[in-house]
Amino acid sequence: PWDALPASMLDDLEALGMVRRYGGTVTPTVEVHPYGEPDTDWFIVSDIGAPTTSDHVLGLGGASLTLARITPRRDAARAMDLGCGAGIQVLHAARHSGEVVATDTNPRALELTTLSAALSGIPEGGVVLREGSLFDPVADERFDLVVSNPPFVISPSRRFTYRDAGLAGDELSRSVVRGAAAHLAPGGMAAVLGNWMHVEDEDWRERVSSWVSGTGVDAWIVQRDSQAVADYAATWLRDAQVPEGPAFDAAMGEWLDAFAAEGCTEVGFGWIVLVASGRPGEVDRSDPGASDPGTSDSSPADRRPSDSYPPWVLVEDLAHCERLPRG
Repeated sequence: PWDALPASMLDDLEALGMVRRYGGTVTPTVEVHPYGEPDTDWFIVSDIGAPTTSDHVLGLGGASLTLARITPRRDAARAMDLGCGAGIQVLHAARHSGEVVATDTNPRALELTTLSAALSGIPEGGVVLREGSLFDPVADERFDLVVSNPPFVISPSRRFTYRDAGLAGDELSRSVVRGAAAHLAPGGMAAVLGNWMHVEDEDWRERVSSWVSGTGVDAWIVQRDSQAVADYAATWLRDAQVPEGPAFDAAMGEWLDAFAAEGCTEVGFGWIVLVASGRPGEVDRSDPGASDPGTSDSSPADRRPSDSYPPWVLVEDLAHCERLPRG
């Protein structure tokens, strides 16, 4: 009953869009989930239950927890969360970043990130929110940390903003990786989740490593698992609550036709960590006499051009690894 709550509290909750009144009752429109690190008291605000609308905002899930775990945690002047959703990565980044820029194409995600940050004690102005696709909202800006759990599902559908980007194949994941590399400050790092196609007569390792080719960044690319396309499609159709029967069969046919057109037999999923190293002006640390750039005793002889450091790229499959790495 709506009169079970103090009127002022109810008015505030209603103004925030967290509850809705129907006659004499009040019902929640969001879920508020306790979350955090051992020394924090955070709250994640997300939509309730299974997705039914295109702007549905997911709460805590395996992908977001994986990204939070693998992201390197070191002090950053500026951090960016591309596709912020309910704000999970924002809360972590705010602990060790001077400024966090959070972007999403979904206005509702930005609203719920605002609520998550406020309820979790992030000072007003500590998170800069921007609406837009991919890196459009940050133009030529650079960051010390970029994190992203983007809408990476390889899908012929555009049903849900949180998962379906509307791009062909694994183009969304490729675009996020290359965009993150382009927006890193010298020495900056990025941690990105993604899906990629296993295409007939092509090594998936070469496919994904080509995404960082020419960017000049170091990369660690990990495939955590892979699925046959039929299993993959069924997983996401059930996620969308498509009922078993003719509707499910028709949707499955559409997904399998899209994979067949790409020559895709499996879908891999995992993460990519990037490091913007080997930039001009960095010191050759193998030389014990080298000095830091910008100090009074540094000289051009101490410095090596970026092409002296060929990018380091490691691609590996950790499907059978019992433990995830941390940081």
